[in-house]
Formats: sequence, C-alpha cells, structure tokens
Amino acid sequence: MQPFDSLPSPVQKVLLQLEEKDRKEREVGLDRLQRLRQIPRETGEFLFQFLLTFSSQFPDFVGLEIGTSGGYSTIWQGMALVKNDHGRLISLDHDPKKFQFASKNITSIEVSQFIELIHGDAKDYLKKSQEKFNYVFLDCEKEDYLYFFNLLVNRLSRGTVLIADNVISHADDMQEFIIQIKGDSKVSSVILPVGRGLAFVRWI
Repeated sequence: MQPFDSLPSPVQKVLLQLEEKDRKEREVGLDRLQRLRQIPRETGEFLFQFLLTFSSQFPDFVGLEIGTSGGYSTIWQGMALVKNDHGRLISLDHDPKKFQFASKNITSIEVSQFIELIHGDAKDYLKKSQEKFNYVFLDCEKEDYLYFFNLLVNRLSRGTVLIADNVISHADDMQEFIIQIKGDSKVSSVILPVGRGLAFVRWI
C-alpha cells in the first residue's frame, strides 16, 4: 500500500484537489509567484513516512515549515502527527491569499489540531521566537535557503533534521546553500533524489 492510500478519504480528496490545481497552474503558465508551486506527491509521501518515525523520538515534538502555500506539504507532514497522535507543526507563509487558502484546506480535515498556521514573514518570526524546533522543512524562495540555514545553524541542537526541497531542480540557484551545508562541521548532509531533490541535513 502506498502512503497516499493509507490516508482517510477526506484527506485524499483535498490532496487530489491541490494536485489538480497545481497541475493546471503549471499547464497554463501562471506566474511563478501566483502558482502554488507545491511539492510532488513523491516528496509528500517521503515527508510523511519520515515523520512517522522521527517525530515519535521527541516527547514534545515541534516542527517548522517555511512556506505553506496551499497547504499540500503541510497536510502530508501533519498527517504523520495525526497517525502518531503526537507533536505540533508550525507553518509560515507571508502571502495572504495563499495563507487563507491553506487555512481553508487544513481546517476542513482532521489534521488541523496538530498544525499551527502563521501568516507572516518567517525571517521576522524566527528572530523573535524562542521556540525550540526538532525538525525544519524549507520550501520557500530559493535565494532565502542560505539565509535560513545561517539563522538556524547555531540555534538547533544535536539530532535536529532540516529538509530542503528543490535542490536538484534548482541546482544552479542552490549552489551556495549546498556548499554551506556540506562544509559546516555542525551538520552532516546528503542529497536525496526524491521529487525535485531534497537536502537532508542533520545536526551532529
């Protein structure tokens, strides 16, 4: 059984609607800033499977997602917490239309109690927040990946995992980020050929 098939039918319905919306937006060539630009299902299933095991290792698991968009990846990650009945995912997006759309999608299904959606700039949020994160998923503007890594590298503790999307599909834009994570002695990293390419970074 594929991970998608294990999800409740109302959750599957929302995910399918988001997949179709994303497909149509790409097909008609909608401006990139207006598109959902969400992860493919393969990546969603990977995040779901990973968090099923990983989140259970922490008594008070807190994850952070930078880039909610329509909530597709948020739902996949949140459903792992639903399955475990454990943990919390904070997801941030600064686009008001996408935030409202994601809120509607997430509150319509059983995942909402495990997710805290925040409308605002992730840079400002992280500068002010004292929250301790066990996990971070980066899926925002590619030029900001290095900024967020540098902001978090001394803040996150041993055992924390950061996963960053699009590192193969946007390899040219991600060169500095990849060089940084591979050269930093505080972390170990590997590039995974999942979806559009994931950087898997662990604090050691």
